[in-house]
Amino acid sequence: RGFAEYRIGIKIPAVGSYFFSRIMSHDTHEIPVHMFLFEKSFIVCYYKKNAREFELADEYRYWTMFQIKKMTVENGENREFIVTDKETEQSVTLVAKTVEEKDEWVKRIKKEVRNIDKLVKKLMMQAVSIDPDSPP
Repeated sequence: RGFAEYRIGIKIPAVGSYFFSRIMSHDTHEIPVHMFLFEKSFIVCYYKKNAREFELADEYRYWTMFQIKKMTVENGENREFIVTDKETEQSVTLVAKTVEEKDEWVKRIKKEVRNIDKLVKKLMMQAVSIDPDSPP
């Protein structure tokens, strides 16, 4: 898990909501998010820090989720990386605090994608195996 920012730029069309139309009035805007990487999913939540109560009341609101088996991750410029759903083609540009942190996120996500691919291939190989006791 870790912090980043979601970058919205001119390339992304306005969705029609008031929230996004306000954001789109600027060339680029970054929204604080918190990312969670699990074996089968990558979840991005909106994050709002609450300094008043010793960080006990920080807010996390679910925003989007990517299934590891259906996603790709690419290095972007500087601290950016792009996560894309292969089926829906939905993508988000996330901005890590440092280049090293971005590299670590990309490395870990790619590792989880490879692990899922290996598991699927292993399961497919087992499904194709032939029972020696059955007639041809």
